[in-house]
Amino acid sequence: MTMAATAGMLVAVVWCCCCLAALPFGVVHGAPVTQERAGVRLQHAKHGVANDASDSVCSGHGTKFLAEEASLGFTECQCFQCYEGPNCETLTANCSLETRVAEATLFTPWFTNTNKGNLSLTISPHYHPGYLRSPRVFPPSSLPDDTSFDAISRILNASIRELHTRVGNVDPTNYTLVLGAGGVQLIDAALYALTQGPNRHKTMHVFAEKPYYPHFRMASDLNPLTNWTDEGKRMCSEDPSSLIEVVTSPNNPDGRRMTPICPRAFRITDYVYRWPHYAAADTTLHGGDIMIFSFSKLSGYAASRIGWAFVRDPAVASIMSQYMWLQSTAPAVESQLRAAKSLQAIVASMDAPITSNTNFFGYARAALADRWSRLHSVFDKQTRFKLDCTDGNLFMWIRCTHEDDTHDCAAPFAAVGITTETGVNYGAGTDVVRICMGHHDSTFELLMDRLAALMHSGERTEPMIASDAALRSADVSTDARAQPAHGVSSTTTTSTNYGISSDISTSSSSSSSSSPSSSAPALVEGQGVVGRADVRRAATKVPRPSFRGADFTDMSTRLNGHLQKYTSYGVSFEPCDTFTVGDLHNVTRMLHAARQPTLQDIYLATNDSRRNAFGRLDQTLEGNIATEQAVASTGDHAHALVRDALCHRLVMQFVHHLSEQQRRDGGRGLVMPMLPNAYHHPDQTQDVVASIAAAGPGDDGRAVADDAAVGSVGAAGTSTVETLHVARQMYDEATKCIVCHIASNSTGDSTSTSGSHGDNTPAAATAGERPDVPLWPEEFDVRFGLTTSHGKNVSSHMYFSSKVPGMHIYHEECVQNFLPQLPLVKGPCSLTFHSNGLWFMWPNATTGIDNCCTVVLTDMSANLGLDELDGFDFVKNTTTTDYFGHTVQAEQWTNGPRLQPPTGFKIFIDRKTGEDVHYHNGGAYFLEWALDKRNVRPQAASTFELPSNPLCEDWCSPDIAAHAHALAHPARAAAHQRMAFSP
Repeated sequence: MTMAATAGMLVAVVWCCCCLAALPFGVVHGAPVTQERAGVRLQHAKHGVANDASDSVCSGHGTKFLAEEASLGFTECQCFQCYEGPNCETLTANCSLETRVAEATLFTPWFTNTNKGNLSLTISPHYHPGYLRSPRVFPPSSLPDDTSFDAISRILNASIRELHTRVGNVDPTNYTLVLGAGGVQLIDAALYALTQGPNRHKTMHVFAEKPYYPHFRMASDLNPLTNWTDEGKRMCSEDPSSLIEVVTSPNNPDGRRMTPICPRAFRITDYVYRWPHYAAADTTLHGGDIMIFSFSKLSGYAASRIGWAFVRDPAVASIMSQYMWLQSTAPAVESQLRAAKSLQAIVASMDAPITSNTNFFGYARAALADRWSRLHSVFDKQTRFKLDCTDGNLFMWIRCTHEDDTHDCAAPFAAVGITTETGVNYGAGTDVVRICMGHHDSTFELLMDRLAALMHSGERTEPMIASDAALRSADVSTDARAQPAHGVSSTTTTSTNYGISSDISTSSSSSSSSSPSSSAPALVEGQGVVGRADVRRAATKVPRPSFRGADFTDMSTRLNGHLQKYTSYGVSFEPCDTFTVGDLHNVTRMLHAARQPTLQDIYLATNDSRRNAFGRLDQTLEGNIATEQAVASTGDHAHALVRDALCHRLVMQFVHHLSEQQRRDGGRGLVMPMLPNAYHHPDQTQDVVASIAAAGPGDDGRAVADDAAVGSVGAAGTSTVETLHVARQMYDEATKCIVCHIASNSTGDSTSTSGSHGDNTPAAATAGERPDVPLWPEEFDVRFGLTTSHGKNVSSHMYFSSKVPGMHIYHEECVQNFLPQLPLVKGPCSLTFHSNGLWFMWPNATTGIDNCCTVVLTDMSANLGLDELDGFDFVKNTTTTDYFGHTVQAEQWTNGPRLQPPTGFKIFIDRKTGEDVHYHNGGAYFLEWALDKRNVRPQAASTFELPSNPLCEDWCSPDIAAHAHALAHPARAAAHQRMAFSP
């Protein structure tokens, strides 16, 4: 929905502005809320720890650092996320929770309450004012009484080694200890060190198993001596000496215990989560060449920036130390002091039982377990979102299971005010996101409230197996369904295939092809489960914009990209031209055996072309296979047509004849073809036919003389020309999908194909048929005339960019009294749409900076996409007038039930050009747009920028124009103020 819905959106903002309190983020701007209203229930007491006094002062939503910052004159509350006010008592309007940062501040209460007296630090002015004498490397033989190191260094060295000895996750005896400013710096230093020494004359390749922590790839890309590779497993068998593998265990983001893929490669082991309070951590003794730990993931003190590495090779440790010394000298002495005190407290706490809150690991484990229990209480009640991770860690790795969400799993979370990190950054797909849940209790409670609201929208729906309702809507008897063929019959059958009568020996066709792979049973096992989403998708005729392309190649590229999400479930996709026809028939048998009759019933009842995914007569599958094999064997062009037809058909079968559960749970090991990128035009086939005719009967390809060569195609003497026509028919049948999946019904050039494939003109819709929906260009501008009940044909211009994204609408004369919340402006004005709101602007001749105010803050992304008719219903073919008043043939559309503009909103699309030509609003606010031809061209990003005016942050109101005018005239403003306060 873009400009077509923009006119309606201008009306809808009347309702939006009245309903800001109901926006997903919760609260009208500035309204104070109590803890109960905000849904906040602080959980510290669950673990036997009372809230810090400073938390009470700040309403439980912030803290004060009185001891540290009061002396600097700063005594204000430091509010946690989405809270503001002197005491953090106000929930900020439209605030999105930031969950991408790996905080572990949920452990803070143990330090601030249980051990408050033990961990308070007083630093005198003369405490280490100069550089520390100590290097940041401690050899295995270093002792606490070694006076060659500073006292703080000796204490930190001893505390770290003692902690690991007590926990038992590393034996530090034979390792050099390297200190750094956090785990990230140590990873960078390790990557650098492994490119030196014997490796300094070659490029090292870095890899990690997916999903992986994004910093590994970024660090590799920044280092000129390393290259990131996704081919680590393959390269391991070729030259492991040039590989550096990074292993994180437990893994960030999904918490799995990880083991090396390439044992012979150089290895950096990221053990920052390898502590007893993380449920997936294996705390048994492990070795490694470089093992990295961090103070932040152990304790939650991320700002202190302390990390350490145990390094087996002293030379590598020395190079790491040199790298960090050049980069940042060393960790601050104040950070070292805090780390030493905290580590001593953690070690001392281990004398208490692990089940005690006095024991740090016991407290932290209980805090995490409580949070995970609460998370499952909302996730386990629905099926839309799946926790695809190990419990007990700092992160949720969430997989979107509904097809509508898989192309952008972050979107539904953003809609309720949760900023997530896409799985793409972790080497995964768009169908997963990561959320950190280790923040303060205040932030976690807000997170839970928003997750609960989102999960409620995806409550569990029981699987629907051949639903009676679905069958009634399909009006097909269950007895009429074709039964899946699990084997190959050896009987002889007479059938009609593509208009050619033949005797078909199915045993011969089966002997020429191998049996289905071992993946088939897994697909068949899930055959009975069809979800509601599967049925809903089968009943949907028009693909969404992201599943359509501008031409044949673009369509194939887009759809092949969507297929890749199934690689994470073990399905492989290879180019079509790497398969033989026999290979493709083996996959056909497998998918045919696993197909869902319920879906086929829907396609049959609605005359949907997807009903022919297995050929015209899928009850004679082996007959069709024999025909296709014979046709493909008669020449290169026929072979290419049959092969590519099968690839199109197999993708159709995989996507539209299996359930989503089958594709995900039963597809491991399945090797599928991708859609071909090239379209075979009918003219190509005609050229081949013409060359055969020119060659004459004596040519090798003119006639097929014996029965053996003809096989199942037809009787003796069947010509190659006839066979080519059969191949062409197979291909045209299989590529009918381009009618729906190509926005312009164009195959990419001016060459016409059969039917509407090569015609840019949308086909006239027959009764009950919805025409193809055109996509907008990525960037364009268009002039239009705006007619309202208060003005006649206002000259206007609209600028659009899906890349920015943004939309800017300029009126030469501002429409009067159109929306009650807009100021009364005489002269030009404009509206600018961003993805997060709508702003109104008008010129200020005095300052030269446009006046500006906020109309609405909400998700406007639907107005900035390329699918202008998303949510609209086709009505009929009719006529309307264009920008110049000329009569044009048009399609009429109206807003569907899920859109909010008033009933009667009409959109007219020129049937010849596919462009918007006229809008008509049928609500209380009379509105008509008459549009000129589009100018498809790049748009300057500055067109969509808001003016540098602080009033842009204020809500629009009828008197804001007068207020802005007064600001431009200080004397009048002062007089106005005096009058306002006069008795």
